[in-house]
Amino acid sequence: MSSAPGGKTSYIAQLMKNNGTIVANDMRPDRQKATMGNLARLGVRNTIVCHHDGRKLGAKMKNYFDKVLLDSPCSGLGVISRDPSVKVQRTFKDILRTVVLQKELILSAVDALKVNGYLVYSTCSVCIHENEDALLLKRSEEQRMKLQEDLSHERTGGLGSRVAVPLFRQLRRLKAAAPPVRSPLGMWRLVLGVG
Repeated sequence: MSSAPGGKTSYIAQLMKNNGTIVANDMRPDRQKATMGNLARLGVRNTIVCHHDGRKLGAKMKNYFDKVLLDSPCSGLGVISRDPSVKVQRTFKDILRTVVLQKELILSAVDALKVNGYLVYSTCSVCIHENEDALLLKRSEEQRMKLQEDLSHERTGGLGSRVAVPLFRQLRRLKAAAPPVRSPLGMWRLVLGVG
């Protein structure tokens, strides 16, 4: 999901030694041209490139994938040093709109996973709203609760029991992948097993 321009896709293909099948999806077909070009240049032969709305992919390909990498669209607040314009272009409203999209993509990714599959969720943001908070998913805002309430009342809040319990266990011991001390870049990731 959100695969363009294909850097992570080509790296995964290399790790897989061009065996198996990768589905590289991005909503925008114009961005997928770069993905196809990069994959061809690097000799990747095990990848299907498509352009579907990632929010609907889970319904189209329910329980289909062993693993999903969701390199989620984000504010880019972790790469301000590379693109200083992010500081003045992003508002808090922009971030909240992005979080809604991220939550929809996460739910779709979980739906697309087989039982015992894995979801890798990553952003290039250091904003808690786009990372830890985005994973506290609910089907509707009216049902939204704090993580502690979910844990104490054993509620799954729209994720379903196969996801909620392992997610909450992992969030308790979660650590963001902080950038190296001398690096101005920030990123965040979580690997989630879906039982």
